Amino acid sequence: MNKSEGEELAIEARVTWKPDQFLGTPGSVIIDIEDMKNRYMNSGTYERSILRACKLLKEANIFSYEKGQIRAICASIF
Repeated sequence: MNKSEGEELAIEARVTWKPDQFLGTPGSVIIDIEDMKNRYMNSGTYERSILRACKLLKEANIFSYEKGQIRAICASIF
């Protein structure tokens, strides 16, 4: 997604366009990055292990996450 598409998405979603936080993804347009950082910093070990498991799956080019996969990764790795 380029900047003009991001700006168009912000208009359609009725959110403030923040070019300084735009990372080329729809999420960086819709979700406030600083808010997400704060949520992460305030999350517990359990929540962080779930996010790390999702990140590992993404790095393996697996984009459909099932609860069983997440549980198995969390139990065996984290």
